[in-house]
Amino acid sequence: MDNFSLLVKPASFKCNLRCEYCFYLGKEELFRSAKPMTAEILERMVSSFLAVEMPNHSFGWQGGEPTLMGLDFFKKVTMLQEKYGRGGILVSNGLQTNGTLLDNGARILQNTISSWGSALMVRPRYTTATGSPPEGRGAMNLS
Repeated sequence: MDNFSLLVKPASFKCNLRCEYCFYLGKEELFRSAKPMTAEILERMVSSFLAVEMPNHSFGWQGGEPTLMGLDFFKKVTMLQEKYGRGGILVSNGLQTNGTLLDNGARILQNTISSWGSALMVRPRYTTATGSPPEGRGAMNLS
């Protein structure tokens, strides 16, 4: 089988910012029943994907904001990938994040995530170019 990547949205549409370019804005009603990924679903997904006969397995973690799941979630991802990975296959992880929730946990994640992407664009004095937390305050103040 040819290689393919798995795009995962573990926190569903949930995010800590409200960027005006986000395709989820105004559609919350469509996702009302969406819930964060459970440990059981995570394990079933990882084991099923790694059972596919191909040499490279790429997980892309996206959202909403995937880091809302917390550091323990990504530690569990790594543990499951080690548990279900077979010898001779390559397992990689990519993380698309706004970066606002990364702290010391990022040092731990750097051993798990092989590709980082950030949608964080900074506007002087305020916040992301078009995003702000739900309360309307800026995510970061650069002044």
